[in-house]
Order: sequence, then C-alpha cells, then structure tokens
Amino acid sequence: MITVTKSAPASAFDVDATFAFTSTSFATGSDNFELTRSQSIVFTDVQYAGFPESSGRLSIVEPDSGSGGYFLNTAASRCIGQPGNVDVGALGDFNPIGYRSVKCTAVNIGPGTIVIIKDMVPDSEDVATFSTSGFASPPSISLVDFITDTVVTNTAAVEGLAPGVYTITEDAAAA
Repeated sequence: MITVTKSAPASAFDVDATFAFTSTSFATGSDNFELTRSQSIVFTDVQYAGFPESSGRLSIVEPDSGSGGYFLNTAASRCIGQPGNVDVGALGDFNPIGYRSVKCTAVNIGPGTIVIIKDMVPDSEDVATFSTSGFASPPSISLVDFITDTVVTNTAAVEGLAPGVYTITEDAAAA
C-alpha cells in the first residue's frame, strides 16, 4: 500500500489550490492524480511492469511546483516505510520493497516576502536606490525617508518569491 499526502499552507495566492502528480505505472489507471492542500490518496494494489523483479524504485512527481504560489520543499518531501518507520527515499525516487506500507508526503511552502525599510537619521528627503539580484523579474526600488500623515515612502515590499537567494544592496549616494 502506498499513501501520498499533500501538505501545503494556506496561501493568499490560491487558497483552493489543486496539485497535479504523475507517477511510475504502479497503479493501473492512476498514473496521474490530483490532490488539494491537505488531501491524501491511497493505492492498495501496487503493481507495475517489472515489480518486484526490477530494482523496485518508484517515482511520484509534482511537475508544476510553483503554481498557485506554492513551491515544493524537496528536502522535506520524503517516503517512510512501515514497519520500522524507515526513510525509503525522496518523493521522486523511493524503494518500497520489504515494507508493508509506504507513506509519501509532498510538502510545499508558500511564497516569501522581502520588506525593505529606509530609515535615515536625521530624516532626509534624499532618494535611496537599490540594486537587486536573484529575482526572476528584478524589482526597481527607490525609497525616501519621508513620512507624512498620508504617504509612506520609506518602505517597499517584494512579494510572491520562490525559495532562493536574493540580494538587495543600497547603491552609493550621488555626490
């Protein structure tokens, strides 16, 4: 028996997200299936060509990671065999041979946000510009440390970010 469970936080981008999966042919008619944020599916009659004579490796893949504002956490998406609570491999490549059941969990994380606040002492109306790297669509960031009753111009936010490394550097002030 193989159980696949989807684990994803609620996202402002797509609360009712549906995640598509593909698998090796281990369940007749079930090579492609969909799960919502906290749904599970159980395959009780696990069979595929060559099993168990082959290496026994199976694969379940979530090909559209990033859709709906979610991103697959590959390090946390694991398959655990019972009895013994044994890690039998990653979601994309695992070996169920010798286990009565295997539970695979696809773990997603929501998008990230970076907030930049420019606070000069003393307050100044000089414009601060920033250079960025690591962004799919590099944001243009210019801030002024000036706050009125109706306008806040010293804060910027970059939202909807996939896991990764991003750099934001304040450019040198014009002389």
